[in-house]
Amino acid sequence: MITLSKNASEFLNQFEGAVDGFVESNRNFDVQKMIFQNKLKTDDVRAVQEKLKSQTEDFELAVIGGDAQIVEAYKHISKAKLKEILEKYYTIMELKLGKVKKVKTGKAEKTDKPAKIKKVREAKPDVVTENFNSVFVICGKYNCVRAFVGNVQLTGVNVVADQMETFGFGKNVNVESWVTATEDELKSYIKDKKPAARSNNTITGSAVTTVLKF
Repeated sequence: MITLSKNASEFLNQFEGAVDGFVESNRNFDVQKMIFQNKLKTDDVRAVQEKLKSQTEDFELAVIGGDAQIVEAYKHISKAKLKEILEKYYTIMELKLGKVKKVKTGKAEKTDKPAKIKKVREAKPDVVTENFNSVFVICGKYNCVRAFVGNVQLTGVNVVADQMETFGFGKNVNVESWVTATEDELKSYIKDKKPAARSNNTITGSAVTTVLKF
């Protein structure tokens, strides 16, 4: 069971309310500003990310079009707006908090102020970064592939690449047939296809069938 602090709970209520306001009245909002205003700390962010994981996956499905029930549930929202909302979820899911140091009487001390936001994709000093030409994450649940192509850097489960996009396989495609595909076959498949969305910068998730590294 996920335990939420008062600040984390208030942030979730504000965020979900802001998403509703964006859908209904096109009122945009700044997610990072909202995080700072609620003074979220490291444990808060982790708890919020766990709470929002399934919602993030639902919006991914709505954008990609990989699940008929999800698409039907979100059909009242335009594809462009769905993509914007998904980006806001990604902003939260791709964040971690670092310590903020404040100089006082000549010494650097840790403070209880909201921590500085850093992207998850930044490498930790003790984690090895591997380099690849491309990495493809086959997602059977979503019937899609996350493509990371060009100057790919894989640190743990987090990815940075020149191209980071998600492509749908189509309703009649057998996803299992792609788990042994070559790099050329996958690049050829996505070459002339329009991406469904930007890829989340991770190679893990409940929808992942296999990860192909080249």
